[in-house]
Amino acid sequence: MSLGRPLLAVCAALLLLASSVAGISAQVEGSHWTSPTYGFRVSWQNTKWQVDPSGSLVAAGPERLDRLHLVNGVSSLYFEGATRYGGDLSSCVAEEANILSRENGVSDIRPYRDASGAPFVADGPNASAAAFSLTLQTGSGQIDLVNYVECRTLVPDEAVLIITLVTDPATFEAQLQLAQDVADTVTLAENVPQSPLAAYGGWIAAAQSRPSLAGPLSGEIAFGPGRLGVERIGVDAPDFYARAVFQNPEPSSLPMWDFGLGFRDRGGEEQLRLVVDSAGSWFLKDGLGPVIASGNLVDLDRAPNGSNSIELVAVGDTGYFAFNDRLVTELDLSSRTDGGDLFAGAGFFSEDAAQPGTTAYSQLEVWSLAGLESAPATPAPVVVDASTFAGLVRAASAESSLAGPETGELVQAADAATVIPAGVEAEDFVARVTFIVPEGSPGQPWDVGIAFREQPSGEHYRITVASDGSWEYQIGLQPDLAHGRVLALSLEPGSRNTLELVVAGDSAGFAVNGAFVSALDASALRGAGGIWIGASFHRADVADGAVMRFEAFTVWPLVAPPAMQEEETAPSATPAAHPPSAPDQQTLRLHEKGDSGIDALAVLHEEGGATTITVAARDVQGDEVLVVQAGRCDQPLPAPAFLLEDFDDTGRSVSIVKSALAALSDGQHSIAIRGGADDYGTLLACGDIPALP
Repeated sequence: MSLGRPLLAVCAALLLLASSVAGISAQVEGSHWTSPTYGFRVSWQNTKWQVDPSGSLVAAGPERLDRLHLVNGVSSLYFEGATRYGGDLSSCVAEEANILSRENGVSDIRPYRDASGAPFVADGPNASAAAFSLTLQTGSGQIDLVNYVECRTLVPDEAVLIITLVTDPATFEAQLQLAQDVADTVTLAENVPQSPLAAYGGWIAAAQSRPSLAGPLSGEIAFGPGRLGVERIGVDAPDFYARAVFQNPEPSSLPMWDFGLGFRDRGGEEQLRLVVDSAGSWFLKDGLGPVIASGNLVDLDRAPNGSNSIELVAVGDTGYFAFNDRLVTELDLSSRTDGGDLFAGAGFFSEDAAQPGTTAYSQLEVWSLAGLESAPATPAPVVVDASTFAGLVRAASAESSLAGPETGELVQAADAATVIPAGVEAEDFVARVTFIVPEGSPGQPWDVGIAFREQPSGEHYRITVASDGSWEYQIGLQPDLAHGRVLALSLEPGSRNTLELVVAGDSAGFAVNGAFVSALDASALRGAGGIWIGASFHRADVADGAVMRFEAFTVWPLVAPPAMQEEETAPSATPAAHPPSAPDQQTLRLHEKGDSGIDALAVLHEEGGATTITVAARDVQGDEVLVVQAGRCDQPLPAPAFLLEDFDDTGRSVSIVKSALAALSDGQHSIAIRGGADDYGTLLACGDIPALP
């Protein structure tokens, strides 16, 4: 489940005035909202801001995301608490902008500049902010937007508060002031207790460390007029964790239906009942007594062939209810604390059993929590980003592998991608493989990739890299989840490109030739699945019978390092310079000079005594001059050391210079983008090549 803020949806929300707040979670009290996970409080009293219930979340996903979404008919305003970026504020702003740049339809993202041309950037000890201009492609054309991001410390070294404003450029400054009026009301909790999500996760981890009491079980429950259908498990457990998946009933024409779990059952009507009905409401009842608690669900699958899962933790007076892998609420179980059986049921309410039917259930399993007095601490989720990637790879590759290393060939065929499976299934892992560029016809395109979490249905994630420098991230053949450009790619026949992938829960990321490329969202497909490498994913890249050789295809179990090393800096859109796994490579940014609007990334990669220099620039026209200078950006020698290839239509330049990387990395060379041949003296962008240690 994606937890992002898709801008096409935001555009619709810009026109929304919430006329009713019915169904909004209990965290909203009048014109105030309290984050249930982090305890911070926001007020929009006496303003024109109103709540968008559909855009608000509580403790969602592995980052424990709490979100409040406000709208005023012109702008969208978000307040989000999340365990992201290790609490680092500048990294928060940079990566939020990086995420925005990868969103479908977004182009021309750049720093916002006010009427005087100054960028909007602010940094302080407890807050960091920046604004970005962008163009969004919609179904009816293009629109310009401004995206303001402010990050504040929420939990030191752990969580951040992210304030996001999306609005029209013409009204940005006025709308920012209206947003600031609300942001100024934010108050932080002095002490953040263990959140329900953390407690729930701790109980589940503790339960699943033991053998289950029963299951997994599957079967059918028959219900009908005046008859509650039940399938008893045959356990006696006051404290437990239980999970079950319920298929929507047959016949599919039933107008109303329900399903749920009975627990602490002593026979007759002596049990607690957790019930979900076809209207999307849930109820906690004591037998046939009054409703103890109830609420509404936003993600009930009502399709005729749909299914929904219930998870329940019961410990003493307290319970936790999750639906479709999302924690819904904490429950008061004090009315019945003794042990008893557990059952799956259907037809709890007479109106839901007015006609006979059957409900299939599966994966019904129960674990004991006996003997535990408090929820074990649940470890913070592993987030894969530029700051953690290299450490995760090093920690995993130091252990025994699950599969490999394997070396072989992928022989291309015209009708399908060619794949080699690792022969193992894993949910969280680290994989590495080196592909060797074919020696075939010059200019023949190719692509390679890694697929993972392959489902029984055949669905799988795939990350592919092509010879034109592009990368794509998809589920099977579905539209891209993300895409972009790879700078550190070797294209010469016989050269090697190493692809590394880290997958951890809902988070993933990949690197090419030691340079981190992008974080990835892996929340849509969960569970262990097959892992394989492949070539010729795209028909245009197929040369029938051509061979793509690969080396050292290896898969390791994910191992979280005890601590990230100091040299692994916070997340950034720029790959870390001189990555430890690639001592023959340098990466640097060419910074804008003189308000040119141009900046770029450069990758230098040595092989065979020569250095390939790849530069990807934004907003170049194609007539600029790109050079390696002797001397640093502030004191270059008049004549360039090397003249590099011109930019192509995509803003990319690839050149090979006859110089060792060490000679260029002496601390006295730089890469510069200058005006055309008639304007060489104008410096548009420049970056000093870091000195190698």
